[in-house]
Amino acid sequence: LAWYMKAVTRYNLIRLIRSLNDYEDQITIGHSKTGLQNQVVAEDPENTFERVVADLSRAIELDTGFYFAYYDRGFVYCSMGEYNKAVQDFSSALSIRQNFADALSNRGLIHILQNETIRGCEDLSRAGELGIADAYRVIKRYCYK
Repeated sequence: LAWYMKAVTRYNLIRLIRSLNDYEDQITIGHSKTGLQNQVVAEDPENTFERVVADLSRAIELDTGFYFAYYDRGFVYCSMGEYNKAVQDFSSALSIRQNFADALSNRGLIHILQNETIRGCEDLSRAGELGIADAYRVIKRYCYK
């Protein structure tokens, strides 16, 4: 659980840093902007998606039945553009917990992105049945042609 929480915290830190880097005018309290030194940036070796994947992989090594770690690692792989690895991780999560609606939904979206529409629509249909209402919007747009 500690490795998992470390990965989640690191991922959230990366997202926060990247959101701050999007603004030219950053707000500081008690210091001028020019006086800031050693700013943390998302590209620092400690703040990369690869480190998040490494932490999640360690959590999975310690508990191979931790389906949510597979799901989160798949989500990070999506952020990195590594869709095949993401599909593998979503599938691993689903092999442990068959009715994991979010994993089905994300795997379905990736299948559609990779032009595997039939497989994607099947996953999205199951996700919709399990309560993911947005799945039906995607099905309506991509599955009825």
